[in-house]
Amino acid sequence: MLGRQERVAMVLLLGVMITVITAHLILGTLGKQPFARPFTNTSADGELVVAAGTIDQLVITQNGGHMTVYIDTVTVFVPAPAAQELTLRKGDTISVYGVVQTYRGKKEIMVSSAKDVSVIPKNTLNSSFSTASTFPAADGFS
Repeated sequence: MLGRQERVAMVLLLGVMITVITAHLILGTLGKQPFARPFTNTSADGELVVAAGTIDQLVITQNGGHMTVYIDTVTVFVPAPAAQELTLRKGDTISVYGVVQTYRGKKEIMVSSAKDVSVIPKNTLNSSFSTASTFPAADGFS
């Protein structure tokens, strides 16, 4: 039979376990977005950041199959396992979440998985609205 101190310890451990599992589920559901800051050239190494822009250039490394993506003025490093899951093209507009690292003296964003890179569909706003020329003229306003 467990003594009073052992029972208290078991209840405390159970409480901590429930708290950690609950926090894991909640934070996993939220994702990275609430915790990421917009990328700037002053972002610190190790900081979780977000950036979005149009792909200017894609480079696949000869050794390892990693991908380097250049969006506007930001360099994004995509490791080989994540790069294999992505289909990106020059001109695509993307949003990336990753950790800042300095490589050869230049800041870049390193993503950890393919889920950290999202392609933003083009013309999603414009295609859902008609232009004024498609509407019939109102009476007296031809």
